[in-house]
Amino acid sequence: MQDRIVNFNSEEVIVKLRDLGLSLTSIISFEEAMSLCLETAVEVSKMESGVIYLFDEVSGILNLAFHRGLSENLLQLLITNKILSEIENLLISGKALFTSSKALIPYIGEDFFQEGYKAIGIIPVQYQGKIVAGLVIGSHTLYDFPGFSSTALETIATRIGSIIVRDRTERALQASERRFRLLAENARDIIYHIQLFPVPHFEYVSPSVTHITGYSPKEYYADQMLGLKVIHPDDRYMVEENPICTDFSKPIVQRWIRKDGEMIWAELHNVPIYDDNGSLTAIEGIARDITERQQMDAKLRYISLHDSLTGLYNRAYFTEEMQRLEGGRFDPVGIIVCDVDGLKLVNDNLGHDAGDQLLIAAGNVIRECFRDSDVVARIGGDEYAVILPQSPPSAVELACRRLYEAIANYNSDNRHIPLSLSYGWAVREDISRNLNDVFRQADNNMYKDKLDKRVKFHQLFKQRYLLNA
Repeated sequence: MQDRIVNFNSEEVIVKLRDLGLSLTSIISFEEAMSLCLETAVEVSKMESGVIYLFDEVSGILNLAFHRGLSENLLQLLITNKILSEIENLLISGKALFTSSKALIPYIGEDFFQEGYKAIGIIPVQYQGKIVAGLVIGSHTLYDFPGFSSTALETIATRIGSIIVRDRTERALQASERRFRLLAENARDIIYHIQLFPVPHFEYVSPSVTHITGYSPKEYYADQMLGLKVIHPDDRYMVEENPICTDFSKPIVQRWIRKDGEMIWAELHNVPIYDDNGSLTAIEGIARDITERQQMDAKLRYISLHDSLTGLYNRAYFTEEMQRLEGGRFDPVGIIVCDVDGLKLVNDNLGHDAGDQLLIAAGNVIRECFRDSDVVARIGGDEYAVILPQSPPSAVELACRRLYEAIANYNSDNRHIPLSLSYGWAVREDISRNLNDVFRQADNNMYKDKLDKRVKFHQLFKQRYLLNA
């Protein structure tokens, strides 16, 4: 091959580099971008052939990835890795090398020289200090690289590095998205992405939404308001009053209505997504069905606040209500204290099961005599108490009369074990009195009533017991 004398035009090189940059902005394919870079490198250097090697991230091995203008013999040498290790050593040095092939014989052997190459350029491609690829340019007819040509090749090498890193980043992102989607598609919880603009809508919702809500992801995509519609009407204020959540530090607990009408509890953990200007643009999160947990919490709370035998409130709840009403907002407040007469007599003669049945009966009778707003509690073994908010003395006295009549009705229908209650009451008219003092007054009045009823109950019990024995 005859030697060439080439007139290098620096403006032509600048134009080609500019065209390369413009072309790369529209090229999507990694292979197209790399091929264009190699083609431009060959053209701006006025060489006839070129190669791009890529370092494998996992194995660290140098692989021939793209080539142009190679003879079949040299291509086979490169493919079979016979001179790759020598080229790799030169690339790892991190310095670009522009010289004659004869000068490289001590480093890479005689293969390039025997193939007729007179000039060779070996340019490492680096990114953030790491070798990611190598650009090798060769000529059979030129002996040297003009200064601006070598500079242009290093510029192209920088472009190649950016393309490789961008491709690796995109591949890593795609792999991450595949892993995320795999997890999301098989997760029991609902994983979602809500785009907030132009209007809030689900951009992604995982398939588990069908199991939890009865609605498919397609239904969520088709109906922008479905996310609001599934929320229980009493809980929609959470979204309607604050459509774009600003507090992401705490989970949100809502009641949802499934497609089949069943109500469930959901706990949402949201993460904000901001744009480059710091504006909130999207929300990603996980929604979990916590219905069983809520039911268990409600059951435990019920147990902690209710008497296990009668189902009435227990002393702990009664004490809480006393403290809550202490402020005077619900004055006048009445308190009635009741005590089951003759419980020990029943237990000793008929057994504790009979005594328990009497306590249950007493609780039922007392409960039926009062309003839903009144607090009816079993506060001791045979002792009951009632708090009546916003009840003047006349209302409390009327309630005691209802209780007296209810006991009489119970005894007329249940002839075996008579029910007798001693009770006393007191009312706080205003905040000048402490409710504990009112309770003590009602308790003292109950004991006065008990003195009168104790003997009467013993006589009544013996009559009925002996008659039914």
